[in-house]
Amino acid sequence: MSFFRGENRVLFVKINDDYIPIGCLTDNSFSETVEMLETTTWQDNGWKTDRPTTQSFSVDFSGLQVISTDDIKSYDELVTFKRNRQLLDWKIAGNSLLDAEIFKGHIEDLTEPASNGEFLTFEGTISGFGEPVRESSLISSNFTMDNDNITMDNDNITMDYDE
Repeated sequence: MSFFRGENRVLFVKINDDYIPIGCLTDNSFSETVEMLETTTWQDNGWKTDRPTTQSFSVDFSGLQVISTDDIKSYDELVTFKRNRQLLDWKIAGNSLLDAEIFKGHIEDLTEPASNGEFLTFEGTISGFGEPVRESSLISSNFTMDNDNITMDNDNITMDYDE
């Protein structure tokens, strides 16, 4: 049995034709739900039953703020996407053994907690648009960003913060 660490799942946003990671994430979660239509029939002897109807999904995320670059996106650009109500292409991917979720969505909410003595953080929710697509092994190449501060390959993400 294999177990995977959360840092092996990264949230990406599609800019032009490239998926760019959302930098310094501390958490991201993909959640699906289905609305249920309550029913009952004579065959059920009056017991409540239900049927699935409309499905939806959302992605919650949070991270430490950095300045966005061509190679990494953060709060400063996410807030612009939200204010412009942009429908964006997203991907959650990582370890080559894990499937990737490809989807469209709007940033539904975005928050900037600013605690005294702490690093600036951000958190938000992407509201899914349409049906997500699950694909395998979408990250096929290695890349390094920002003078080796963030390195990603098919298995690991390494972040080295120089202060």
